[in-house]
Amino acid sequence: MKQKITERLVQILGADSDDVHLIDGFPIEVCKRVRAKRRKIFNDEVAYGYCASKDKKFFGFQGHLLISMTGIPVSLSLTPANVDERDAAYTNRIF
Repeated sequence: MKQKITERLVQILGADSDDVHLIDGFPIEVCKRVRAKRRKIFNDEVAYGYCASKDKKFFGFQGHLLISMTGIPVSLSLTPANVDERDAAYTNRIF
């Protein structure tokens, strides 16, 4: 239901018709890297990744946020940490 509301708001605000969008990724750490081998959740969904802005390796997911040029959040996707932002934009059909 929340996704449908978000899609409708994006349409009403005209953010989906922008020619240019910004996309940015952010780390979502599941656990510390030293505990990654002993985890019991997210077996096939997570991976090791690197966050350049924090200069840190992490274990978990990566969120990808798509924003219109007017500053309206258009879409959000969640991928394993080793997925590149460009790949997430095309494979998850963020655009």
